[in-house]
Amino acid sequence: MAAVLDSLVPGARIGALAAPLAHKYYLKLDGVFGYSSEYPNRAATDRAARGLPGIAVQVDEEVSLDHRPSDSARIVRVALDFYSRQAADSVRELLTRKLGPAERRCYTAHEPQAMAVYFWPDEKSAGLMLLVPLDTSRGGALLTFGAMRLDSHPDFKDAPRGSCDAA
Repeated sequence: MAAVLDSLVPGARIGALAAPLAHKYYLKLDGVFGYSSEYPNRAATDRAARGLPGIAVQVDEEVSLDHRPSDSARIVRVALDFYSRQAADSVRELLTRKLGPAERRCYTAHEPQAMAVYFWPDEKSAGLMLLVPLDTSRGGALLTFGAMRLDSHPDFKDAPRGSCDAA
């Protein structure tokens, strides 16, 4: 999975220092995660225009709008927000080709936000999760490296296994 993350966000590695990556991709302070591409800003707008995803980097420290991550903060998760259905489909095909078939669930607990959930486990207690809205008008997908396993995740552990008819 490290190679897949590096192919999508060159230089990103779970466990690496977060500040150099934030600087490289012009990420801003995010009071929830640590750093994100926080729309609108020029670098993020340029990235979206070129079809590249939004980026959020969660760090291993407590953060807030008043408390920046330290220079020694490390990357715990990287989330990529794809804004088009075409990009979502392309990334799902890429992941299936490189990592094999995903564990699939259909999350419909909150109907307006129903989504297909794809999960590729890693050798540790985490993995790679792709969330694709069932409503195609809602656009792309959210891809998270370092995601919690579905059987442990409070939102997805009870979601029915298998594919969604609309996904």
